[in-house]
Amino acid sequence: MTGKDYSLRALNEFLDYLANKHLLNKNTVQSRKGAANKILGVLDEQEASDLKQLDLDLVFQRFANKAGKDYKPESLMVYRSRLSSALNDFFQYVENPAQFRPALKSNGSSTAKKPAKAVRKAEDQRAEGKPMGGEHAPPTTTHVSTPGSVNVPVPLREGVTVQITGLPIDLTEAEASRLAAIIKAYAMM
Repeated sequence: MTGKDYSLRALNEFLDYLANKHLLNKNTVQSRKGAANKILGVLDEQEASDLKQLDLDLVFQRFANKAGKDYKPESLMVYRSRLSSALNDFFQYVENPAQFRPALKSNGSSTAKKPAKAVRKAEDQRAEGKPMGGEHAPPTTTHVSTPGSVNVPVPLREGVTVQITGLPIDLTEAEASRLAAIIKAYAMM
């Protein structure tokens, strides 16, 4: 035993640390934490005690088999990308806390498809404080979401990004449809 804690509990503590110390954008941390806990929720107690020993492909397949019907394929890949980012940072931190720097850029080794990379790029832009709608986009205001929710930037067109604040991590399809209907009503005004 190395004395290093690679448990799911330690991963969650690490993600909270990143947010509390402003080492990574809180929205990015919440997105990664939500994805990690959903996917790793398929683990039993023994498996969750050492994440370093997991075969991530098999764990993700278990999650997809169990809950995949609740997600679009693109969403599944975004969740996988977020989990991979969270675990890569976590493992690097546990190995050498003094030299740790959160990864903000994709290193090209991700198995995620293009939609996940686009979402990751948006996460990276938010984490670096860059505007989402191009060079001339107005600065965005940071909104703190409540635990269990995320803030989602939605680029509408060049220079226009809308923030959906406080979106529950466990948003159901029915709730998403309700939100879409409300937003659609504004387009008709």
